[in-house]
Amino acid sequence: MKRKHLLIGLALAVTLAVVGYLIFDRVFPNDPTPSVTGVPTETLNSIDARRTAQAQTKTATVTGYQPADGVAYLAAYNPGSEAPILPAQDEPLYVSCTEARLRASERPEATPEPTVEATAEATVEAGTPGEPDLIRLEIVGAESEACYQVGEIFAGVGEFRVAVGVTKSIAGEIEIDRGNVANSLVGDVRININELRSDEGRRDTAIQRNWIQTNRYPFATLANIEAVGLPTRPYEDGELLTFTVKGDLTLRETTRTVEFEAQARLTGDLLVVTAFTDIKMSDFNIQAPDMAGFVKADDEMRIVLNLVAREKQ
Repeated sequence: MKRKHLLIGLALAVTLAVVGYLIFDRVFPNDPTPSVTGVPTETLNSIDARRTAQAQTKTATVTGYQPADGVAYLAAYNPGSEAPILPAQDEPLYVSCTEARLRASERPEATPEPTVEATAEATVEAGTPGEPDLIRLEIVGAESEACYQVGEIFAGVGEFRVAVGVTKSIAGEIEIDRGNVANSLVGDVRININELRSDEGRRDTAIQRNWIQTNRYPFATLANIEAVGLPTRPYEDGELLTFTVKGDLTLRETTRTVEFEAQARLTGDLLVVTAFTDIKMSDFNIQAPDMAGFVKADDEMRIVLNLVAREKQ
């Protein structure tokens, strides 16, 4: 009788293991080959057109904004932190998303995030604008990265981890007015999200085929961008600015207005910008991954942009 029970138990264990593998293999098919590759090449809205539009809407004002419920446990980019988002000038240009993942392996206590209104009031400085001093820059994809960060729970072992995916296929232009920083402009930013890569090829393929369907909708676009909270005065080379980036984010043919917490530093002709926003996937008609309770992802997703731009030739 004991032997019979042992055999039944063994058969049940094997069956569960096979079912678990089939679920994992179906959700994470091992075929990471993308159908669309490379830096986006479609024509962006020109900054000249943005300048005309800005002149027509110069009455825009800074308003209060409370970020959506986000992944506060991703402490590496916590806006409530005393440390700036951008490192000091003698350190690497920015904290990479893959490095940040190591800092966010556990879920700390959530901390309240300040509103953009408070941040803008703290960073907008009075001053006298100088003569226009324009520099046109182009985002360098090879030096930049766009990332997602999503929390996952593995039910079988109760393990929490942060999934991070990164792509360097980014295109866009930025114009800085060093005579009056508030007049700076940003063209549309386009990102090839079909090239997002994480530490798990099966996850990447599932994102391409099922969750975001990047094989069908390979580009994410941030359009109609406004930088809110920049000072109305000349820029001092190398200074760190904190501000808000507002724009229309399009994912899989759904567009929502989002606001990024951002910091930037221009040194000579080298601009570094790092920004993040927390969104809900459901707001973009994307269902958060839930593999029959085996692996469940949060609906909240953090988007991080670490951008390096150099003077356009």
